[in-house]
Amino acid sequence: MAIKLWDLCNNNKECLQTNSSHHGNVTNAQYWGPNTVVSASTDRTVALWDPRTGNYPNFVLRHHKCPISDLLVGSRSEPQIVSAGVDSSMAIWDLRVLSGSGINPSSKKNTPMKSIRNIVERTFRNPVASMYHCADRIKGRCHDPVLLARGTNHYHPTVMSANFHGISSFDITDGKRLDWRESGHSDSLSVFSSISKHDGLHLRNSRGNKGHACLD
Repeated sequence: MAIKLWDLCNNNKECLQTNSSHHGNVTNAQYWGPNTVVSASTDRTVALWDPRTGNYPNFVLRHHKCPISDLLVGSRSEPQIVSAGVDSSMAIWDLRVLSGSGINPSSKKNTPMKSIRNIVERTFRNPVASMYHCADRIKGRCHDPVLLARGTNHYHPTVMSANFHGISSFDITDGKRLDWRESGHSDSLSVFSSISKHDGLHLRNSRGNKGHACLD
């Protein structure tokens, strides 16, 4: 239930900080920019915290009704975070709202939660968009942990999601489904990543000639 920051440049591999803000097992933790850690947990929350200000989160995102299985966090210039749950639910969060550009202090949707050691923790419950990973025709029987990957469209930001039922693609700005296809798997997935033609993937045909993979 803890996240530890280690100094790998130190020969002693010193643990610099321990964050125990989650009340369940941590399922994912990533840096967003140089100073913000984004973490997800079986306690159904996503937490954002700055190691420089202490061990308590600055923001807590609450939307999922089941443990969170994966996170997709972009670069500092990409303001969206995508979270996915073990019940195949998904949510898109806009970090520009969290930073203050879209906060309405009088709104009941996003309310201050508590102040600990002079660090104000705010709780947000309404993502920019919420989606369901599986296609509507199998929605009633699609309850399996979802894994996330960056979409391969270089002209428009997308997010891909996958479990053993299938693979979906969504517009990351509004959550609109762009594609759905069967995965061909018969059990839960352990890893999911995306590769585009710009990554230099090559295949060889039956004659041994080098060719490019056909990627959608």
